[in-house]
Amino acid sequence: MIMCTITGNVGKDAEIRTIGSGKSVLNFSVAAKSGGKNAESVWFDCAVWGERGAKLREYIVKGTKVTAIGSLSKHESNGKTYLKLDVQEIDFSGGARREAPAEDDVVPF
Repeated sequence: MIMCTITGNVGKDAEIRTIGSGKSVLNFSVAAKSGGKNAESVWFDCAVWGERGAKLREYIVKGTKVTAIGSLSKHESNGKTYLKLDVQEIDFSGGARREAPAEDDVVPF
């Protein structure tokens, strides 16, 4: 397992869904830049599993700046490589149209 830390902006409001086993997952994407202002963005598909994802859904909205830590994996489809981050920790850095939870309201991971 490769642990990774990314910082970037959420691309669209997070969506929650339930998979066949009945477990819920919160999905969202984050664009991270690997250099200065003119650097190309690298997109990560992020997932938060279980009840904590449901608690975070209202805070992970388009434009929110986040730092996420989790295990990194990748898959290929139609000649493109997709990076996936299973998030264990997340920190809100601002930029959202809704307020992120206060420090003492952070959902524990």
